[in-house]
Amino acid sequence: MVWPLEWFALIVLGIVSFVDTMRSGPNRSIAISLALLTSTFLYDQLPSTVFLGPILKAFGSFQGIIFLIFFALLIVLFLRIISPFNANSTGPLLAGLTALATVVLLIVIWIHTPALEALYHMSAPMQFLFTAPYSLLWTLGALVVFALVRS
Repeated sequence: MVWPLEWFALIVLGIVSFVDTMRSGPNRSIAISLALLTSTFLYDQLPSTVFLGPILKAFGSFQGIIFLIFFALLIVLFLRIISPFNANSTGPLLAGLTALATVVLLIVIWIHTPALEALYHMSAPMQFLFTAPYSLLWTLGALVVFALVRS
């Protein structure tokens, strides 16, 4: 049995998120996930903006890279917004839930964002599990996990 490439990348991302949450609390994972959700919404609005719309159209085949730059800027903003005063490390259960929620949101956003889907197309099992019928439930579940971890 051959495992698709994204399984290994997502496992590594989950382990990194788990270790970071254990070490310094859930703030970075939550900021990344909120930036993913926000960047998808705001990226859809970019083509209709006055100044950035023409620039975005000029970069035709680099839409995924433009999305990733926009995403990185939003991560910085969310890290500034989220209060570091409650940045205590969490236990292994909450760290694992945070890592899982971060990976789930990444998959859902990746599948539903055409610019990212053009960079890498997820395999059939990922498409089946995280597309339209279930994507809302996955997203709400991840946000509930983040609310639970932050309380």
